Amino acid sequence: MENNPNIHPESQLSPEAIETLSDLHDGFNIIQATDCTPNILSRQFRISYGVGLEAQNTAMTAALGDSGEVLAGAATIESADSAALSELLEHKPTFFTIDTSILSDELRAASSLFDADNAGAILRVAFTGSSIYGSKIDSFPAIKNNEVVSRVLVTKRHESDHRSKEEIEKSLNYVTLPSQVALTEDSVIAAVRFVEDDGQLKSITQSELDDWLDRYEKAGLDVGNDISTKDESLDNFILYRGALHWCDGDVLAARPLDPQETASKVEAMRNKLQHFVKVASS
Repeated sequence: MENNPNIHPESQLSPEAIETLSDLHDGFNIIQATDCTPNILSRQFRISYGVGLEAQNTAMTAALGDSGEVLAGAATIESADSAALSELLEHKPTFFTIDTSILSDELRAASSLFDADNAGAILRVAFTGSSIYGSKIDSFPAIKNNEVVSRVLVTKRHESDHRSKEEIEKSLNYVTLPSQVALTEDSVIAAVRFVEDDGQLKSITQSELDDWLDRYEKAGLDVGNDISTKDESLDNFILYRGALHWCDGDVLAARPLDPQETASKVEAMRNKLQHFVKVASS
C-alpha cells in the first residue's frame, strides 16, 4: 500500500481496520511476547527501563514510532504512518527496524552472522480470550535481507549435542520453514523464514499428514508434544507451499531422537493429527 501524505490516513484503511482502531484506541496496552525482552532489547535499555509493562511499552513505541503512540492512546490517528498502521491493524505481520541503541547484542550478532540488512522485530496484532488483555501485539526478534524477513531463534548449545551446523540445519529444514543455522561457542542461532499465513489450521488432508510424518521421521526432532486431540486448531503449524511446517519457536531447542524413539513419536503424532484430517466429500 502506497502512503500519500495528502490523503487522510483513515481513507487508506479498510473499514475493518478503522473499526479495530476505534476498539483499540482507548486504553490499549502494548504487551510484548515473553521472548522479546531478553532477545530484542539491549542490557542497557533493560537497566534503564526494567522488564515490566513500562519497558515493553517504551520499546514498542520506539519501534512503532507514531503508530505506537496511537495504539498506546497518546496521540491522534493523524500522526500515524498510515501504511504501517494499516498493515498492523489488518493483522498482517509487520517488520519494524529497531534503533541499535535499544537493540540487544544477541540480535545484532545474529544480524552480522546472517549478513542481514536490518535487525528489529516482527509485530502482529493478536486477540486473546483474556479479560485483562483482550488485545495485544505479539512480537518476535527478526532480521531482514532485502524483502525476506526471518525470525531469530537462539538456544543454549548442550555439551552432549555434537551435531554440526549442517546437520542441525538439515533437520530443521525437514520440519520448519526455510532456515539457516549459525553456531557460537555456547549457542545455536537460527534465522527461520517468516511468512504470512491464512490463520490457524482447523483441518488438514490425508496427503498433507502423510507428507508431514515422512519429514518428521527424517528430521528426528522431538517437536509437537503439546498437540492435543482437544485442540480446536493446529496453531503451531503453518501451510507453506502446500505442506505442513512446524512454526513454534521451540523447534530450535528440540532434542534429537534415537531411531526407536522416533518410531514411537511418529506413531503418537499420527494418532493425534488424524483427528484433524478432513473427510473428502463423496
